Amino acid sequence: MFNKYHLLLTILIGLLIYGCENSSKNNQKETKEVIINSDAGGRLIQAAMYPIYVIFLKGGDTELQEDNWVDKDYWASLDILEGKDKGKSVLFKLHPTREASIQPEWCFTAGGDKYVGKGITCLKDGVRKELRFKANIQWAIDAPEFFKDKNFAEYPDVPGNGGQELLDKVRLVIYKE
Repeated sequence: MFNKYHLLLTILIGLLIYGCENSSKNNQKETKEVIINSDAGGRLIQAAMYPIYVIFLKGGDTELQEDNWVDKDYWASLDILEGKDKGKSVLFKLHPTREASIQPEWCFTAGGDKYVGKGITCLKDGVRKELRFKANIQWAIDAPEFFKDKNFAEYPDVPGNGGQELLDKVRLVIYKE
């Protein structure tokens, strides 16, 4: 009799442990967002022609980010956390990595604290190490449900004055479907 109960109890405990492990793995798979907090000093630059933009993030927890992982056109929201544009967001679709252009990419940019028009090209060395994302700006009406609660600024009234002004503290939220 003891052996049957012992066996049944062992099976139940095993199933419970297996169920907890699977639940934990499923929760990890369900992570649908990547959040990158950046200190003041980043830039949002219109590159070439609308709707192409380049987002530069500096400081904060950007150092923890890997490069070369964007594998499709993920939705993203650049949320302004401080300064005159606090509370505004800008909606984007990120460009996926291509053979000639990894995404995101760690870059050095020229110009120090003042943007002088040379900052969208990644240089081998420089004074500012930043995490660069290439993206296409999107209209608020097209936002996925995940981002519907945001106050989106739209072209041409986006923060950063096309790259002429440094951004205050921001958060980039990437929605991974």
